[in-house]
Amino acid sequence: MENIDSLVSYIKANVDDKFIRIIDFMERANLLEYSMQMEKYKDGDKERERPSNIIETAYLKLCSEDFEENRDMFGEFFLQYQNYILKDLRAYWRFNIQNLEKEFSMRCTYCNIPFKYCPMKVLGYIKKVIAENNINEYEFFDRLLDIKDDSANYANNEEDVNYIVSKILDITNKKIDIMGIEFVVQTDSVDIIGEEAGMLKFRNLDFICNNISFINNLNDFYNRKEGIYQEINLADPCFDEPSYMFYKSPVKITAYLKYLCMQRNVDILTVLTRLYTEIKSDENVAKISFYNQYVNNVNKLECGENVKKEIIDIVTYMKNYNAIRKVPYIQFNLALYTTNKDVSDKIINILNRTATEFGYLQNTNTLFVDAEMLIKRTKDNNDVFFQMDKICNDNSFIVFTNVDKIKMLNEFRVDTFFTAIEKFIPQTKKCMVILLGEKLGLSSLLEMHPVLNNYVIHKKIDICEYDVDIIKQKVYRRIKKFENIDDSFKGKLDSYIENTYKLKIVDENQYMQDLYNDIMFNKYNRKEFAGEIGQNEIPDLVGTRTVEEILKDFQNLVGVDEVKRKIFEILRYLEYTKKADVPEFANLNMVFKGNSGTGKTTVARLYAELFYKLGFIKKNTVIEVTSKDLIGDHLGQTALKTQKVIETALDGVLFIDEAYSIMASKGTADYPAECIATLCKAMDTYKDRLVIIFAGYTREMNEFINKNQGLMSRVGSEIEFPDFSVDELWQIFEDEAVGNGFELEPAVEGKVRKLIEKNKVTRNFGNARFIINLFERLVITHATENEDENKLKVITSGDVDVYQKTIKQNERGMDDILKDLNSLIGIKNIKDVINGFISVLELNSKLDRLPEFNMHMIFKGNAGTGKTTVARLLAEVYFNLGYIRKNKLVEVQAQDLIGEYIGQTGPKTKAVIESAVDGVLFIDEAYSIMNHGGVNGSYTDECISTLLKAMEDYQGRLIIIFAGYKEEMKRFRDQNPGLKSRVGFELDFPDYSIDELMEIFYKKLREKEYNFDPAAEEKVRKILKNAKSVDNFGNGRFVENLIQKIIVEHAVNTKGVFDRERLLLITPEDIKEVKAEESKSKIGFNNN
Repeated sequence: MENIDSLVSYIKANVDDKFIRIIDFMERANLLEYSMQMEKYKDGDKERERPSNIIETAYLKLCSEDFEENRDMFGEFFLQYQNYILKDLRAYWRFNIQNLEKEFSMRCTYCNIPFKYCPMKVLGYIKKVIAENNINEYEFFDRLLDIKDDSANYANNEEDVNYIVSKILDITNKKIDIMGIEFVVQTDSVDIIGEEAGMLKFRNLDFICNNISFINNLNDFYNRKEGIYQEINLADPCFDEPSYMFYKSPVKITAYLKYLCMQRNVDILTVLTRLYTEIKSDENVAKISFYNQYVNNVNKLECGENVKKEIIDIVTYMKNYNAIRKVPYIQFNLALYTTNKDVSDKIINILNRTATEFGYLQNTNTLFVDAEMLIKRTKDNNDVFFQMDKICNDNSFIVFTNVDKIKMLNEFRVDTFFTAIEKFIPQTKKCMVILLGEKLGLSSLLEMHPVLNNYVIHKKIDICEYDVDIIKQKVYRRIKKFENIDDSFKGKLDSYIENTYKLKIVDENQYMQDLYNDIMFNKYNRKEFAGEIGQNEIPDLVGTRTVEEILKDFQNLVGVDEVKRKIFEILRYLEYTKKADVPEFANLNMVFKGNSGTGKTTVARLYAELFYKLGFIKKNTVIEVTSKDLIGDHLGQTALKTQKVIETALDGVLFIDEAYSIMASKGTADYPAECIATLCKAMDTYKDRLVIIFAGYTREMNEFINKNQGLMSRVGSEIEFPDFSVDELWQIFEDEAVGNGFELEPAVEGKVRKLIEKNKVTRNFGNARFIINLFERLVITHATENEDENKLKVITSGDVDVYQKTIKQNERGMDDILKDLNSLIGIKNIKDVINGFISVLELNSKLDRLPEFNMHMIFKGNAGTGKTTVARLLAEVYFNLGYIRKNKLVEVQAQDLIGEYIGQTGPKTKAVIESAVDGVLFIDEAYSIMNHGGVNGSYTDECISTLLKAMEDYQGRLIIIFAGYKEEMKRFRDQNPGLKSRVGFELDFPDYSIDELMEIFYKKLREKEYNFDPAAEEKVRKILKNAKSVDNFGNGRFVENLIQKIIVEHAVNTKGVFDRERLLLITPEDIKEVKAEESKSKIGFNNN
């Protein structure tokens, strides 16, 4: 399409007239620009190119903002902000001109209309053809809409034109948006309905919209004759409704102007031309008018008077610079301290518009840059410097947002960022830079860069959040648009806002939006919602407890008297610092030491609520984590992972449970150091925004404190939580029952106390947690067993009895474990040693002492002598006595530890160790580790050194048992002296005698429900005797395999038998002789 005729024909042939009208509006409103200029952008590490400004949709986001319910904002924006491009407000499309049908049919993100094509894309194509073929834009759209010059139809009497112009100028005092009026006229956005009872009635396009509905509004207005219906009093026309940028409403003025022109048969475009001439005849008058408008806009901002004065001073200086030649140029670089996005956005818009209007900028290029994303996405310092150079050289008005959030990012890149501002901004003529961020973070960063802070930044302006009264008025206005509200509703809403606004964890605008949404949802979520809005629609006050109510919860905690004393001591000091206005508040970071279930987490949550209510933190949140949430999987990842957790917890409390486990994480010194260093930095950087509580078992936390004095120097208090006494635990049980509406039979107390006493001696006893679990399980038992309607909520003595029986059936205690141990066939010396060992462990557990011996072991003996079985029983013993946290035994061999290439063994061994932490690691045939020497023995050395380090690092959390053949294990031990010093016990497992092997044989057959013909015993004994003479005889494992072979033979021999008794009887025919030298291979053992 090379000319205007072909383009008009193509568009008319493919789209209907209604669609053309919308495209015409979008063009006249300058919603879209076409350009084939290419700009570079980063895609990961790659640099790519894309067309710039193919489709420009800045209006869509600004239209979604709520500018005080102004119906005429749209026209003002398009004329005053059409070249003001904010960040992330552009959308880009590429056109495949070979397949326009498909391209146009693919809707953009803003389309939501019942048309065949996307209007954005069709207009984009039109502008492309116009630009490439030098077609007259105005002529094209006149032809497209069949617009003809009808000026000859108007009288255009000079007296009438003068009358209309004078009337408009007198009423508005020349303070009108002439470009806005022209826009409304050109887009035909006002439709005169008629005159009735002295009122001019008209409708106009709905300009306030969200980003997907505006095109719908166009469609509705032009095709279904919908819009906003308004009226003007002709006897006293008034256009003083507030608007964002101007005193007068261009929409109402246009309606009145059209009415006057219709009355006197005057062409409205002729009047507009005269108005342009009158207003622009004195440029200084226009400039002063603009200045007054900007000052008025500043005065309407909902912020402190000191902030308004600062902004007005800057605006005034810019105006004087433009008007008086001798006024020197000052570079107004600002730091805006704020979390109030609504006010800061308006201030930035006003400053940008003022600077542009009064020639205070070198060019009109405006750029918003997210400083956090800039630092994160750049590769290194040089990349930061390069990007900043480009940003500062290409733009005159630059806003850096989220500057406060770069504080914990790579310090070298952050320094480069500020150094670049110090270097490039003073060199740039006529520019303005604004740094935007929360006060504490941004101010501390500026203090670290004195040149920027003292010389480059001209002013630092603190924009406070809205006060409560402003929030109330804004919410009222929003609700009044749809509902009538009475005094009772207003009173309850006032109370709700007063109690919840200062406790918000979102910004002001989100708070208002959430409250409005809740009220509207409560009004219209019912089948019947007739009537005016009422008090019931206001959300209930939740989570707004007073300080006294929180302290009452502290007082009601059972036991923990010393904890409560310490808490009230801290509280009194905090109150003092606040009253005395002490600049450095108390150090609120703490260490909580105590066993499981002693109330550490409960107190942490109450602390958070109390600190929040007192205003020391901004959020009533406790982020609960453990070391696994902080430690990474490889070097360098831990700091990032820890920092992410810290940022999540900012303005609240970070509760690190089992904090001591940080030191043992992954068994590598670099990971804990990386984590601790990041926590220390955060405790310094965010000392007024974050409270960290380190919690864990007393003994482990004491060791953690001793190893990390730097961390502990940043902790204000250490609080120890003692175990609850039996009386206190019974009181907790009673309180739990009463709190849930249950009664207790008198006999329940004695039985529950006995349960407490029995379980309290174990080191893993859960204190209050045990009581809560006990109560819940008794309730479940009662629900299952109770048949008495009168005792639906009465815990009975019988419930406790049933519970105890269930526990005995489902849970193995020490008696059960010892019974299994002592029932093992043979190994009497092993059983005697382990029984004595267990007795010492039980004594230490009762006294809450650590064993005085090392708990790592070596098991020596042939295959099948019971090493693995005993290890499993020992894991249960350790767990029951509280020496490990989990009842688990991880069984591995050398191939599970040794890597396939240099450098793989360490990580592979660490992974196995990590999987066994808090349990027992059983390494079978451990001596074979020595067979993997690799290059200069590196594989073996790497594995052994990693194991030895883990035995030290994970003391109290990991027990390792090395097992294997006797002689091989001796050599293994002697070749590794570091191992020998860390092993507390060596147990020799002897081979079984023939009688013991027969006993095992009979026992395993019985377990499989087989009977054995006594006549076959001699054959079995002979096989065992022959097999026993072979080196490394398999003992019990050999017996198990022998039985399997016998059962296979038995199955073949009884193929045609159906008698159950005969099918379960092993006879001599089922037992085949096995030669001694074949015994291992025949039964399935490997000779290697």
